[in-house]
Amino acid sequence: MENVASEEEIRKNILEMKDTIQQISKSVNAPAGFEYKSRVSIFGIPLVHIHFGKLFHVGVFPYNNACVAKGIFAAGDLAVGVVSFGAASFGIISLGGAAIGLLSVGIVAVGGLALGFSSIGIYAIGCAAMGIHAAVGISVSARTAVGTEEVKGLYQMLLGHENRSISMVQDFLLSHNPHMPRWLAWFMAWFVR
Repeated sequence: MENVASEEEIRKNILEMKDTIQQISKSVNAPAGFEYKSRVSIFGIPLVHIHFGKLFHVGVFPYNNACVAKGIFAAGDLAVGVVSFGAASFGIISLGGAAIGLLSVGIVAVGGLALGFSSIGIYAIGCAAMGIHAAVGISVSARTAVGTEEVKGLYQMLLGHENRSISMVQDFLLSHNPHMPRWLAWFMAWFVR
């Protein structure tokens, strides 16, 4: 005969575990979070807003209590601003785990110029990069694609270990994207050198 716990026993065990975790987090003086909002605002938006939640959050759905920072300069669990930094970040210049912006840098980055482990953008740089005009990285796909392992695109350059000249890659990018700024072609070529 199977020994199956009742629904009531499971609930009781979960509550006991939750209490234990809360006691442990109290004993290690876990910070209760942090928020700072500058007094200066532009059109009602704070110049600086920083908002991070508890270090140790206890609950079944911890993302429900994410702290949102909204400001010209924003930093937090979820950051929205002209310049933003957070676990999830949205802004013109965006840095974070997941970043969306005109210039975005993150583990997952989406934007005009996207730089990340996985990136999607008009111009993309990353291990797995997908660009509209150009992409560089390990596995890439774009109109003009330069990669070290896998390349898909109208104009393709697969780099071996011996031919990784910055000027060669820069010239290739510029020849197929004459509208691309020279500094951007150099910057992209630098990543696959």
